[in-house]
Amino acid sequence: GGEEQDAGRTLPRFHEDYSIDEAECLVLNDKLLHIDLSENSIGAHGAKYIAKHLKKNPPLSILSLRQCGLPSKSAEGLCSALKHNTNLAHLDLNCNNFNDRSVPFFAER
Repeated sequence: GGEEQDAGRTLPRFHEDYSIDEAECLVLNDKLLHIDLSENSIGAHGAKYIAKHLKKNPPLSILSLRQCGLPSKSAEGLCSALKHNTNLAHLDLNCNNFNDRSVPFFAER
């Protein structure tokens, strides 16, 4: 994928064809407390995988999925997973493709 410079660090930018595998590797690491997948095209498939992992209640406290191409249908799975998660304190879902049908799922959380 492409890369972006940030304060001397190189941050990977994934493409949809392999971003899911990269996201899985990051999320599988149970020692991470903060994961930022912003601006990576993980879509519905990636959201489903992340929801499955969040349901296991990892120590992760901050997850940013800003502008990840998440469709409205991802809201139900993510919100359902959050009902089982007591560690996640901040979830950024800004700039995705959620619509009015997503609101009830987020309201339940």
